[in-house]
Amino acid sequence: MSTKARQAGNTQAVDLIDRPEATTTNKLVGLEDPYASVTVQVSLPKLKARAKDAGVKRVGIVPEVETLFTFSRAGAVRSVSTSTQDLLFPANAGTTDTNVVNHGGAIASGVPVELVFWGSAWNTPANSALRAQVVAALSGLIAGPYFSQLKQYGAARPSFKGAVTLVSPGPPTNFDDGDVGDALWNMIDASVFPEPDEPGGRNFYCFFMPPGTSYKPGGALGAHSWPHDYDFPFDWDTSWVAWVGFGSLNTITRVFGHELAETCSDPEGDGWYVNSDGSEIGDLCNSRQGFVRGVWVEGYWSRRHNACIIPTSLAAEVSPVARMSGQLDLFVTGNDGRVYTSWWHEGSTWSGLNNNWSPIGGFFPVGATVSAVARMSNHLDLFVVGYDGRIYTSWWHEGQPWSGANDNWAPIGGFFPVGARVNVVARMTDQLDLFVVGNDGRVYTSWWHEGSIWSGINDSWASIGGFFPVGASVNAVARMANHLDLFVIGSDGRVYTSWWHQGQQWSGINDNWAPIGGFFPAGATVSAVARASDQLDLFVIGNDGRVYTSWWHEGSLWSGINNNWAPIGGFFPIGATVTAVARMSNHLDLFVVGNDGRVYTSWWHEGQQWSGVHDNWAPIGGFFPPGSTVTAVARETNHLDLFVTGNDGRVYTAWWHEGSEWSGLHDNWAPIGGFFPVST
Repeated sequence: MSTKARQAGNTQAVDLIDRPEATTTNKLVGLEDPYASVTVQVSLPKLKARAKDAGVKRVGIVPEVETLFTFSRAGAVRSVSTSTQDLLFPANAGTTDTNVVNHGGAIASGVPVELVFWGSAWNTPANSALRAQVVAALSGLIAGPYFSQLKQYGAARPSFKGAVTLVSPGPPTNFDDGDVGDALWNMIDASVFPEPDEPGGRNFYCFFMPPGTSYKPGGALGAHSWPHDYDFPFDWDTSWVAWVGFGSLNTITRVFGHELAETCSDPEGDGWYVNSDGSEIGDLCNSRQGFVRGVWVEGYWSRRHNACIIPTSLAAEVSPVARMSGQLDLFVTGNDGRVYTSWWHEGSTWSGLNNNWSPIGGFFPVGATVSAVARMSNHLDLFVVGYDGRIYTSWWHEGQPWSGANDNWAPIGGFFPVGARVNVVARMTDQLDLFVVGNDGRVYTSWWHEGSIWSGINDSWASIGGFFPVGASVNAVARMANHLDLFVIGSDGRVYTSWWHQGQQWSGINDNWAPIGGFFPAGATVSAVARASDQLDLFVIGNDGRVYTSWWHEGSLWSGINNNWAPIGGFFPIGATVTAVARMSNHLDLFVVGNDGRVYTSWWHEGQQWSGVHDNWAPIGGFFPPGSTVTAVARETNHLDLFVTGNDGRVYTAWWHEGSEWSGLHDNWAPIGGFFPVST
C-alpha cells in the first residue's frame, strides 16, 4: 500500500522501496576497474544547504516477498495477442486499486539520463568495479526494450547521457531527499550541469549512494523528487532527481529502473498516479522482477494491458539472406519461441503467404534476433541466443532438412545476455566468425573452420576486450578474406573499433579498442558497410534524431575522429537502427523507420552529396512501429528488397528496381504473412 498527500506547493515525492536484495544470481560479474574512462571526476566547494520547501509526500509500504520468474519449456507468463507478445506479465503485489490517472501535469518524454556516483568511496577498487558494472548495465537497459511501453503515458524512451562521480564533498552519513536535491543544485550552480531551462539541461539525474550511508527517514532503497531552486529575481527552476541506495548490482539496477519509469510518467507529482493512495506505475508492481537482456529489473504498470509488465523485446526483426540473385530467404523468431522461415524464388510467390511460414525448431526468447548467413549458394547457417544465455545454431544444405528441426538446435557455448544479438560473418566459404557483447561488457568471439568444431564449445569463447553496455550490438564486417573490423558504441556514447588481420592478434585485446569519435546513445547500433576492400562507411542515429556518418579509406584517419561525424539529415527515433546497403562500390542506400511509422531512405552516389541532407529523406510508405528495424538486401546491383514487421505482426515487403519507383509508395507494402512479435 502507498500513501500520498498532495497540497499546493508540494515539490517532492519519495517512493519508498523496502525489500531484501534479489536472491537470484548476479549475472554481471568479472569487470575490472576501467572507471576512469567511465565517469568524470568532480569536486565542489562545500555544499550550500538550501531551504527545504517540502517534506516527504509519499510513503510506500512494500512487501518483503521476492518473486523470480524463470523460463521453462512453456515460457514465462506471457500473452500471445497482437499487442502483447513481447512482454512478461508478473502479477502485481496485491494492490486492488490500479486505476492510474493522468492529472495533466509534467511528463518526462525522451529524457536524457545522467548518472551521479556520490562520494570518494566509489573510487576504491571494489566499488569502482561495481560502478563500472552499473554504468554498463544501465546504459544498456536504457537503450533496450524495457522502457518501450512508457509511450502509453506519453513518454518516449529515455536516453543515456553520461556519468560523473561527485568526489567531494561527500554525502552525510544519514541523508534525506533534501540533501540529494542540494547536491544536484550545487552541481548546477558550479556549471557541472546546465540549468533545466538552458539548452541540454532538461535531464533526469540519478544519485547512487556509497556504502556507509543510510536514508534518514528509513525504510527505503530509492526515491525520486523534483527539488526547486530560485535565483533572484525571476528564475524559478525545477529539476528531476532520484537517489538509489548502495547494494548489489541487481538491487541497484532494479531500483533505478523503478524510479526512472516513475519519473518519466510522473516527474513532478502531477502526472500519472492512482488517486486513492498516490501509487505510481512502479509502486503497483513492487517485487515483481525478472531479467531484461541480462539486467535485473522490476515491472511497471501498464494501463493498456491492465497488468504489471516487463518489456523484453522490441518488434521482431526480419533477417533476410540472398544466397542467389533469384532467391530470398527470411527468418524470424515467433511468439512461441520457434524460428520460422519463408522463401521466395523468382517466378514463384512467397512460401509464407497466408501465414504459412515454416517452423524450423528451437525455443528462444520471443523477439530474439536470428542472425543468418549464406556462405555458399546452397547452404545457410542461423544463430540465436537462448534463454540459458548460450548460442545455438541450425544449418541447412540443399537436399537436406534443417538440422534444428524438432528443436534440435546445437548449442555452441558461451553465456551471454538473453536477447543479445549475435553478429556473424562468412569471410570465406569454409569459415564463420561470431561476435557478441558479454555480461561483463567485453566482446567475445567464436569461430568455425570446415573440418573443425566451434572454438567456443564448452563455453570457451575468446575475449577480445572492450568495455561496453551489456546488450549492445557489435557490428562486424569482412572487407577482405583475411581481415575483420568490429564496431560498437561505448558507455560514453563514442564509437569504438577493433580489427584483426591474419597472423596478428585483435587490436582491441586488453581493452585497447580505439575510439573514433561521435557522441551517440549508449547501446545504439552502429551500421557498417565495406563497399570496397579499402573503404568502410559507418552510420548511426544521434541524440538529436539525425543520421551521422564517418568513413575510412586506406591510408587516412577516420573522418569522424575528434567527434567530427558528418550529419546527413533526417529526424528519427533515438536508438533506432539505420540499415545500410552497398549495391555497388560507388553507391550507398540507407533505410530507417521514422517517428510516423513510415520507412525513409537516403542515398549517396560517388561525386554527389547525400540525398537526405537538410532533412530531405524520402518517404517510401508503410506504417510500422516507430523504432522498429527495416532490413534490406541487394540481390542484384539494380535491385533492393526491404522487410519489416508490421503493427499486425505480419511481415511486409517493398522492392525497388532501377527505372521504377518503390513498390511500397502510397503505403502499398505487400504483406507476406506470419504472425510475429510487435512492440505496441
